[in-house]
Parts: sequence; structure tokens; C-alpha cells
Amino acid sequence: MAVTIPDRLTPAPAQHREIETAVRKGLLQGEASTQTAHCTVRTWDFPISDSPFSKARGEFSGDEIDQFVRARTGRSNVNLMILFSPGERAMILSLASEKQDEVLDGMRRQLRDSAKSQFSGTRPAMLAVQLHALTADQLISLGQLDSSSRSAATGLQIMTSDFLQRPSSAHIHTVVYRSHGVIDNRALTGATRAAGPTYLIKNRNHPLYGDPRFGIFSVEASG
Repeated sequence: MAVTIPDRLTPAPAQHREIETAVRKGLLQGEASTQTAHCTVRTWDFPISDSPFSKARGEFSGDEIDQFVRARTGRSNVNLMILFSPGERAMILSLASEKQDEVLDGMRRQLRDSAKSQFSGTRPAMLAVQLHALTADQLISLGQLDSSSRSAATGLQIMTSDFLQRPSSAHIHTVVYRSHGVIDNRALTGATRAAGPTYLIKNRNHPLYGDPRFGIFSVEASG
């Protein structure tokens, strides 16, 4: 089942109730397509034998589910809710917005421009990104989220991973995201230092991926 909303998902109860009603109608009444002011719902049936859910739990990967959803809905990098009993039944709900994510698009452009203009392209490089809208606790929570498959990863994780896979980003060893830190003014030296958590996404394809000299930050993931 593919649920498409025209704009952002809001906290408004009226929007949630209408989406719930449309989803319920699609599931219980077998409606192939349902459209309301708040969403469009399309429903497809599939034999369980032709899906990853014909296997026992733990015998299929998130990538298999991504490929399965993409083949049937044409969607990728979407939020999924999955309920299933192995070999018996499965329900997949994908939720997407028609509105483009302008924040991630802007970050993607800045990463690409920085990778091209700030470095030689031959030596290992590390990009540091200041996230003004995130607190230290929010950044820590983001770093702890599962990024092992695209179906579970956040938009930021997927965007960064895709950026690191580009041939033009081959020299980028790590992208470091940081939130606002605690300012420490040292009276003896006159130095000002900001301390706070960071979230790393490393380039698995970089020849120095495992080099300990690049382990100068803490929380990390692999792109």
C-alpha cells in the first residue's frame, strides 16, 4: 500500500483521521485507489510466495524489502511500516510526500560544492557540517538510529550515503555532523573552545576507511 500526502505530515488530528480512514478502506474493502483532500492511497495485492516474507524472520534483509517495494510501487527511500507472519501474510505501508525535501536538497548541494571546491581531490578529506536546528541530545539520538538498511535509515543518512557513493566524492573520507556545543573560555590561554557530540558517516569505499588516524571523533556510522 502506497500512501501519498500532498505536503508535510502535520500534527493535526483531522489529517491523521482522514489518512487512517483511507488506509482502512483500502485494506478492508480492497479499494485499488482512494483519494481524499489529505492523501491518496493505492493498494496492490501480492502472493506471499513471491515476497521476502515467504522466509522465516532473520532470513531476509532490509535491502530485499527495499527492492521488493521499489519493483511494485516504483518508490525508494520511503518510510515503511511492515506487519507480517512468515509464509502466511504480510502488509507493507509506504508513506511519502509529494513535496520535495528542500532542507536535504540544500544540504546535498552544499556537500557537493564543498567536496569540489575546498579540496585537492587527491588527498583524504573530511567535511564538517554544523546543524543549527539540532540540539546535542537530538544529534546523539540521530547517531543511534539504525542505518543498516535504506528502509530503516533517515533521510539524512540516506542522502549522505548517496553523496559518498558518487565518484566525485571518492576523496571524502568522512562527513561529520555536529550540533551546537558548550563554549569554554580559557582564562589562562585566552582560547575559546566549543565542545559537544558529533555524528560521523564514513566512506566505506575510501582506501583509508579503517585508518585509526581518522578516528578523532566519537559517534560514527558507515555510508
